[in-house]
Amino acid sequence: MRPLPQTFAELANDIKQQITNLHIADIRQLTNKSLLLVFSETKSMMLALCLEPSEPLITPIDPPLDWSLLVKADIEVLRHHIIKMRIDEVIFSDVDDIIILKGHRKGDDFQIRHYELIIELFKKHPNLILTRDQKIIWLLHSFGIDQARPLLPGFTYEKPLLHENKKIRNWAVAIETYISSLQTSIIAERAKPINKIINSRLKLLTKKLVFLNEDLASWNVRLNARVEADYLLTLENLNRHLDNIDFDGVNLNLDPRYSLKQNALIRYRQYRKAKQAQAPIREQIRLANEEIAFLNQIKESPQVTIFDIEHITNLLSDWHLLPREKKSKRTEALKQLPYHFSIDGYHFSFGKNALQNDYLTFKIAQKEEWFFHIKDHPGAHIILHQTKIDAKSKIIGAMLALILSHQTTGEVDYAQVKTIKKGAHSGQVLMHDFKTMRLLKVDERLYDVVTTATRLQR
Repeated sequence: MRPLPQTFAELANDIKQQITNLHIADIRQLTNKSLLLVFSETKSMMLALCLEPSEPLITPIDPPLDWSLLVKADIEVLRHHIIKMRIDEVIFSDVDDIIILKGHRKGDDFQIRHYELIIELFKKHPNLILTRDQKIIWLLHSFGIDQARPLLPGFTYEKPLLHENKKIRNWAVAIETYISSLQTSIIAERAKPINKIINSRLKLLTKKLVFLNEDLASWNVRLNARVEADYLLTLENLNRHLDNIDFDGVNLNLDPRYSLKQNALIRYRQYRKAKQAQAPIREQIRLANEEIAFLNQIKESPQVTIFDIEHITNLLSDWHLLPREKKSKRTEALKQLPYHFSIDGYHFSFGKNALQNDYLTFKIAQKEEWFFHIKDHPGAHIILHQTKIDAKSKIIGAMLALILSHQTTGEVDYAQVKTIKKGAHSGQVLMHDFKTMRLLKVDERLYDVVTTATRLQR
């Protein structure tokens, strides 16, 4: 990892060297107040732009995030103008903490248009401004340091007046703090709607169970109709018509329109109906309890990476608790590509979400290759791409299964791919003829290997 810049000039120069002559390929939402600008040509160059008033900043992301899992920034005007914009020049003012990305793109009418994406990183007053021909066409967080500077669409952009009380910032500390908290912030933002759905569903299921158990109890009472019918058939002169009869010290009401025998037959029908009604109610109770256990397991599972959120989203979609997002075939094809790396002469692949796990295990892996997965815990599929397994490759595969499940000790199951069957839900497998090994620690260098793994190519 490169040393962090100490001054704004160092930061701006670093950005200038990395993005000049590239074009903006996408804009993704990191958190509520942070955007991710993705650049070509390799789409591995990324800038995180934080507009948090307490600590606004811009920084390259190194190593790059898997941005395909981030939601698109819902800023249609900005996307329309700067997607495919080529960066011609990066201008900065370390006096004002302003950085300007100057570029051009071809419009829908094939005319070349010149833009400036102006990033003002003033504490308490951050601004993101887009101009065309020096006229403001879009802005976000429109704050001005001085009242004489209008920031409105259609006005000419003006730099703010110099302010004497500007404090010198330690950019290295600010960036390091931001990067270290970024993953947590992303997870918190992505988890909010999921947790809301889970809590709402749990509340609904709890109420549903109360009503189902009340129904079951009422039908249980009606099961006594069989005992009452048996008693009526033991009486003499079954053709009699009575209003009531004493039954074990309790006054049993009868329908006087019918004989004792007919009243007994009516009670047998009531018993059969109660018995038949109980089966679907018990099944609904079972399914509700199963879903509650599943949702509670998700709530209690550690959500420490964006891939955990993606996995949970896929699980909720499989249970029809979340609508599946409609995506292009190309996007789906890219998202299912797993990761690959080599270490000590061994070649491994792994998935970071249910889609990648399925594609890796059931489409890419050969039958004689080896599969690893943490025991009794959600985690990544690990494939060792060789037919023979030795002690070292087995330990590496097991360590990877622990690391990618955010564990440092535990048990790992392993087996040949040909013994693995696809489960009912995405990313789920059924294993037989497998072995288990327990590890008490993991190799620290594998953490670096995992973060630098590359996506498999089609």
